[in-house]
Amino acid sequence: MKANIWRVTGYRGKNDYDGPADDNTKLDIIFDSHFKKEDVENILAYYWDKIYRSVAIKAELLEEIDYGKVL
Repeated sequence: MKANIWRVTGYRGKNDYDGPADDNTKLDIIFDSHFKKEDVENILAYYWDKIYRSVAIKAELLEEIDYGKVL
């Protein structure tokens, strides 16, 4: 079974997002390999949108791992 490690960067907060200078989020997160970049961004934006007024994020694939060998 495979998983992907994604680095999610961007902004989440109460103010408007004006560009990369406003970035305040950097998160490495693991999702199943079936999730694509757009899926990861949509899932996290949907979740954070309930907490923050403005959400602007992007995901970057860091690595694919085989977690069946780890368990």
